Amino acid sequence: MNVIFLMNDTFRRDHLGCYGNNWIKTPRLDELASQAALFEQCSIASYPTVPNRWDLCTGRYGFPFRGWQPLGDGNRTWAQILSRNEFHTQMIWDTPMLGRDNYNYTRGFSSAYFVHSQKGDSWITDPSLPIRMPSQAHKIRSMTSLESYLRNHHDRRYDYGLYADPDYSGERHIYPEYGRSTYLTKAEQADLKALYAGNVTLVDRWMGH
Repeated sequence: MNVIFLMNDTFRRDHLGCYGNNWIKTPRLDELASQAALFEQCSIASYPTVPNRWDLCTGRYGFPFRGWQPLGDGNRTWAQILSRNEFHTQMIWDTPMLGRDNYNYTRGFSSAYFVHSQKGDSWITDPSLPIRMPSQAHKIRSMTSLESYLRNHHDRRYDYGLYADPDYSGERHIYPEYGRSTYLTKAEQADLKALYAGNVTLVDRWMGH
């Protein structure tokens, strides 16, 4: 028996055709949903990345007493349970903080493979690489994280332009600040939504693959 658990971080369900969206292309996920159980009323226990992974790994409710912190020494994970029962388990992830600084979220897996290049990943650190910030500093969530991302993708040639306005010539907000979107113009907000929609279709393509 093979079980594949796929976790897409910060994926809005109202951007999927199977949940009623009619303008973003998600044919592969919609096809999967047509053959699967679709949860119409489901709530997550924790929202932020690491607390949410703790809930998923342990099957317990962490909010509001657990913050952004490593997996505890006494926390038993489903990967540990499976491995002890002679299942071969593997974790493939691209979120640096899950395995960095002894966060220990790889615990219990028979093997682990980290896909480099996401924000905060000190993979490519060449200071001579030209880094151009795509927007003003006060509109960026973390300059350090964005700098590392831009270095890791210094040879990137394309943005998610599938849904973007071809006449838009403003700033590109690929790592926007948290909070209300009032610090963005209407045109910037529309462009940001278009980039996110393009990312959704990109995920759909690779989920199909």
